[in-house]
Amino acid sequence: MGALFCVQLEKAFRSVSFLLIYYFCSVFQGLIVAEKKMSEYQVSVFTGNVAYANTFNNVYIKLVGKDGESQRTWLTGAGWFLVGLSTFTITCPASLGDLILVEVNKQPLPLFPQDAWFVDKVKVTCPEGKVYTFPMYHWINDGEVYHFREGTGQHCSFVLHCLIYSLPVGTSSSKQIFTSAFLANISTDIKGNIFLCDYKILDGVKTSVINGEMQYLAAPLVLLHKTPDDSLKPVAIQVRDQGCQNGIFLPIFSFISIHGEGLGHFTSHLCPISSQGPSPCFPPLYDANLPFTSSYRCGLTRTLFLLFQNTASGGEGMRTILKRSLSTLTYSSLCMPEDITERGVESVPNYYYRDDGLRLWDIIHRFVKGVIHHYYKTDQEVQEDSELQEYIKDIFEHGFLSKTETGDFSTVDEVVKFVTVVIFTSSAQHSAVNTGQLDIGVWMPNFPPSLQLAPPTIKGRANEHTLLQTLPDVNTTYASCRMFQYLCILFSQVALGKYSQELFTEDVFCKLTKDFENELKDLDEAIDSRNKNLKLPYTYLEPKSVENSVSL
Repeated sequence: MGALFCVQLEKAFRSVSFLLIYYFCSVFQGLIVAEKKMSEYQVSVFTGNVAYANTFNNVYIKLVGKDGESQRTWLTGAGWFLVGLSTFTITCPASLGDLILVEVNKQPLPLFPQDAWFVDKVKVTCPEGKVYTFPMYHWINDGEVYHFREGTGQHCSFVLHCLIYSLPVGTSSSKQIFTSAFLANISTDIKGNIFLCDYKILDGVKTSVINGEMQYLAAPLVLLHKTPDDSLKPVAIQVRDQGCQNGIFLPIFSFISIHGEGLGHFTSHLCPISSQGPSPCFPPLYDANLPFTSSYRCGLTRTLFLLFQNTASGGEGMRTILKRSLSTLTYSSLCMPEDITERGVESVPNYYYRDDGLRLWDIIHRFVKGVIHHYYKTDQEVQEDSELQEYIKDIFEHGFLSKTETGDFSTVDEVVKFVTVVIFTSSAQHSAVNTGQLDIGVWMPNFPPSLQLAPPTIKGRANEHTLLQTLPDVNTTYASCRMFQYLCILFSQVALGKYSQELFTEDVFCKLTKDFENELKDLDEAIDSRNKNLKLPYTYLEPKSVENSVSL
């Protein structure tokens, strides 16, 4: 009996031991499973607050990290992605490490069409508590997979929207163009104070027909003299090509010194060049420029219609002007300090466009320099960035027509200069050219969109009657005023330097942005202080009045 009892006790002990081992194994396995279940990522999707931004399609997302990637996960059923925030959980068997990018795509419900969706950004909170932000600000209107990088801007590539324009400028070297006996007799002591405004770009442009009447277009040369009292006054006007009917008119012979064709409208939108590559979306330089280059409004179509129908150039003439402008475009003319020097207008008095523009250029340049030097430490990194080099090659070939003098990207400073040009042109230069059109053009004789009679050829024949016959009719005048008004409406303006979109999350960039805003605020105060003493304030380059990007 004793032996049997011992055997039974041993079996019971073994059974209990087995159960305990099984229990502890189960607990340990449960802990492992629990540990795996803890690798949960909280995903916050922000749908943009714009018209028709929401979608009822199925949205899928995949997280990609240094140590792995999640499964392609269906976030939710239809009807969830309305304007605002939507939150989801993605479970992974293990930690993905530092997140690099997210892949997003959507698919329509069966028997339903694709539904466009505008997504602002995606935020991902890791199990460790670290938050990653993926800026998007992108329309998704198909079933393709879109890749978005994290907002710290690492792994540089280069995609930019670039606006390029050409502006007819005056020159102090009058002997090159205004070759007449009049100029030959100008005394030597005033030649340093003579300036020429040349509109030869309009010469020979085919004009349009408005209300059944052929229109006329002048290509004037205007000679200006800086007087001892610092006034800039017209000295002579040549309104035709050189020839037997080419007269030089003094201001005393003319009611209107120069015909304005509205070049300000053309130059602010001349030759927009967009270059988007297949690389992952929103690299740092693209993000840095996006607020300055991406706000074209659909109303531009309406404005162009008014422009074609109510100006002497019309659609065909405008294309000729644009073609000529592009063929004469130089890189240095887009860099304001170089442009001012080349045109020899450093000494023009009360030239507030130059004064405010140069200060604004310096502020933008310092901001860009800080951003670019954060991502490109050496010139070699610039030279070895294949995407950057492909981008500038595209601009070189299609934007500057392969002109060797337009330069390349071989140093960090050259990249800084180029990005400064893009931001300045798309914001400050656009404001200077565009905003004042209504102020000047609303009094139509200042800015006539068309001429109903040819420019005069004989002095002393013009009078009030011929002037009224030459100016555009009431309908054309009304249409041009509507166009100027529409061009100058500010709509929902975002001022220069205001980042309404969270494109970067790095502390370095946030500090640079804050410094940028403070410098712009100081410039605002300086311009306001100066304008208080001016009879006619110049406000077109006040940072608070400059839109952050080209909007029309």
